[in-house]
Amino acid sequence: MTELLEDSAILLLPFCEDEAGQTLDGLRINRLLQGYRGKPAASRKALLSALMTVQNRALEGDILELDINPLMVTSTRAVAADALLVLGEKG
Repeated sequence: MTELLEDSAILLLPFCEDEAGQTLDGLRINRLLQGYRGKPAASRKALLSALMTVQNRALEGDILELDINPLMVTSTRAVAADALLVLGEKG
């Protein structure tokens, strides 16, 4: 969906939850995240929690590379359906 809509954003570390929320608000897909045509809204809390968790882990210094595609967000949780994670020491 991201590629189809050409809809992405970049957050530079460190960021706060409010910045992440504002970034989500600016995405075209945000309307779908809020619920559309009777579908329940995606859990904004779960999505922001996932973003903050990834950031916190990255700030610890052991993530060298991370690719999550897709990150699926339901009305109750956010789940990385597929991810590539490379851990190690930055040097």
